[in-house]
Amino acid sequence: SAATRQRRHDAKEQEVAEATIFYIDGRPIKNVKEFKYLGRILDDEDDDSPAIARNLKRARQKWGMIGRIISKEGACPRAMATFYKAILLSVLLYGSESWVLSKSMLRNLESFHRRCARYIRAGTSERMLMGHGLVLTARRLFQWRGCYRLISISGPGPRQ
Repeated sequence: SAATRQRRHDAKEQEVAEATIFYIDGRPIKNVKEFKYLGRILDDEDDDSPAIARNLKRARQKWGMIGRIISKEGACPRAMATFYKAILLSVLLYGSESWVLSKSMLRNLESFHRRCARYIRAGTSERMLMGHGLVLTARRLFQWRGCYRLISISGPGPRQ
């Protein structure tokens, strides 16, 4: 069938690509599983989960630092939401324009977003937060940013 021929063709192309060696000044470049390019982690499986995990880790660290300071200073929810949107979203969504998200990746991002919103919302009505643009699901947030693409993969694979 056509699908079988395409898979065979793709497999042959993959073999040729893996066997290809690139040189700089006569020295071969080593093949690696993943590397950083412009601050973003790229891997040979074209999987975005390492980049998302890295962004989540960085965003948690930033929120830990910023959240403690602004709550200690007694900042109002509006100011906290502004810090969240200005600083954390830029860290969290760095490179997201090219992400292809699985449901589990999206759940991780939504979980972080909801945790931050709950922290900001402590003692504040949801209606007030809506005025600050914080009551958004991560899904709506990504759609707004123009970078939301959810994939659904059946069967085993790295993006399950």
